[in-house]
Amino acid sequence: MELHDICQLPLGQVIQMAEQLLRTQRAQDAAGLYAVWGQGNATSPEQHVAFFNQGVIYSTLGDMAGAQAAYQASLDAWPDFPQARINLGLIFERQGLSDQALAHWQQVVGDVAMQVIALNHRGRLHESLRQYAQAEAVLTQSLQLNPHQPDAIQHWVHLRSKQCKWPAMQAMPGVSVNAMLTGTSPLAMLALHDDPALQLMAAQSFVQRKFNLPTQRLCVNAPYQHERIRIGYLSGDLCTHAVGLLMADL
Repeated sequence: MELHDICQLPLGQVIQMAEQLLRTQRAQDAAGLYAVWGQGNATSPEQHVAFFNQGVIYSTLGDMAGAQAAYQASLDAWPDFPQARINLGLIFERQGLSDQALAHWQQVVGDVAMQVIALNHRGRLHESLRQYAQAEAVLTQSLQLNPHQPDAIQHWVHLRSKQCKWPAMQAMPGVSVNAMLTGTSPLAMLALHDDPALQLMAAQSFVQRKFNLPTQRLCVNAPYQHERIRIGYLSGDLCTHAVGLLMADL
């Protein structure tokens, strides 16, 4: 198909063609298809979508320069496109350019759900940079926009513990201390409370929130016949790690 013909197609058809190319392992061709359509439709209100999709493909391929250019083209077409702003920040973060990543996430406005995502990325990056006060502040903003975020609550409590801000669990509008208790990770609860009931509750809440998968009995009809109870231990850290080293004594 000629380049001119591609530019005349509706974007929906271009997306279908690109998906077909992706299914046949032709990601570069799919990205090129979006680039051609986007460059040939400068006046289209959908131009930013084509460049955004191009950026997603390049990001998946690990082409940071290509992804950065595509997301920037998407933002040139629509400066307030939050998804492109968030993804461009992630590209900068992957390149170790933290200041640029934070600057882009700070510009996400409008859509509340997108603001929450941007704030959580900022909090995560600030925490990784050991900028705990800044991380706490932006997660506070995130929870004020959407209080129903167990993961954000968990990190907020952990950040206050890292800063020795006591009590670590302090109610805020929309988020009660009880919500913080149920949202706190089992590891953090070990450091905050010595009540076995609270520790059990934190562990059960965490498992239900993260791994609430259907389970089936291994032996449906056969009863358990062993004289001793047999316990199996499963961990991702049964190596040169505290869990593995302490397991021998256990």
